[in-house]
Amino acid sequence: MIAALAPGPKGSDAREALALGPHGEAYEPDGKGAWVRRHAGGLSGDVVRATRAGDVAIAGVEGGPPFAYRAGKEVRGEADAVGAWNLIVLGLHAKAVLGRGPRATAAFGKQVFALDGDKPVKLADAPGVVTALAGSDKAIVVDTDKGLARLEAKGAAKWKPIANAPAHVIAPLDDRWALVERGLLDLRSLKVTPWPAGFRVASVIAVTNDLVVAAGLHGTTAELVTLKGTVLAREPIAPKLGEIVSVVADKTGRAVVATREGQLAVRDKAGAWTVVEVTSELPADKPGSPPAESKASP
Repeated sequence: MIAALAPGPKGSDAREALALGPHGEAYEPDGKGAWVRRHAGGLSGDVVRATRAGDVAIAGVEGGPPFAYRAGKEVRGEADAVGAWNLIVLGLHAKAVLGRGPRATAAFGKQVFALDGDKPVKLADAPGVVTALAGSDKAIVVDTDKGLARLEAKGAAKWKPIANAPAHVIAPLDDRWALVERGLLDLRSLKVTPWPAGFRVASVIAVTNDLVVAAGLHGTTAELVTLKGTVLAREPIAPKLGEIVSVVADKTGRAVVATREGQLAVRDKAGAWTVVEVTSELPADKPGSPPAESKASP
């Protein structure tokens, strides 16, 4: 089963995404078109979202703090073990909200953190309790009980309300785009680009300020919908695809769509789709780390 996809490192091939199971089971791409689980560690919480900060994948869990996972081969002397989850400390008993968008962020109450460095960096407190957030290299947007606000990445120490914006959105996707009931809201122009008729979105990601990619259903057919600049395009993904839970994409047109049942539909640059299923090759003599938890066991 799959709960979320963590995109590959910034600017990389979408096929470098990490697929995560509901309890942090990590399926890594093998570079040959397959995703394989080779480490037995997991998380005690339920994974609800994933993001990426450099070489580190970050998972948000229901009612708990975020956790970091470093994929790849073991390197002697590394502080964080490859193939193991490590707690990201934001505060005592933090019940964090993991951000969306190209920049890794998280929030705990009114506190907002950037997660793209060696350690979390606390930013200016949001104007209200944060219920959702998203960021890019340009700015961070939060949805709070006081409304939507923006914090510029450079030279700003104070959040500014987004003038004339709706009080709330379903989810900010980066500093420009937000998911709303009818489609995608441009937080600059405040114009909504509606979804194609009959399309029901299941997962959506802002790849850049000018590229948003969504996966969902049109009737019983799985579709990929792309907003590039001002042009909206749609295409079928694959027949008989299961329940869609996550999508990642890159600027070249490649994309990966994950289903809860463990399928990965992969689009290449030419627009051809292939469907694979995640597999496990766990070493029998190395049970791996126990599930990571938000507090130390007594």
